[in-house]
Amino acid sequence: MPYLYKAKAMLEYLPEFDDSLGTYLFVCFAIFSAIQLLIVALIYSRLAFHKTRQKSSDLPGLSIIIAARNEADNLFKNLPFIFDQDYPNFEVVVINHQSMDDSKYILDAYEHEFPNMKVITVEKSEHLKYGKNFR
Repeated sequence: MPYLYKAKAMLEYLPEFDDSLGTYLFVCFAIFSAIQLLIVALIYSRLAFHKTRQKSSDLPGLSIIIAARNEADNLFKNLPFIFDQDYPNFEVVVINHQSMDDSKYILDAYEHEFPNMKVITVEKSEHLKYGKNFR
């Protein structure tokens, strides 16, 4: 009997349910909102905690191509940042296009330091016009 008394006491605090259209619409809205919240929580929780780990052998090779002409300062500052990355299989190809500054010496030093760097030197030619696109 004490449980029945507690249930009656709890029902006194709940609002009364009337048979109006507004009440039914509110109940439908509450149910649909709860279902939508559950779906969104399930989808985004899977995305938030999803971890894909690829093996380094699964990743494709990557080539970084840098065209440089009289860029000794920028090459000296920025090439170490390019080589300091987490990607396992990459190469850096620097095309030295008729530089007149110390780019050649900087690139030679970096080429000896980093084995995955290749330097292509384009010298001045009578057959090729000046510029990076050979027309």
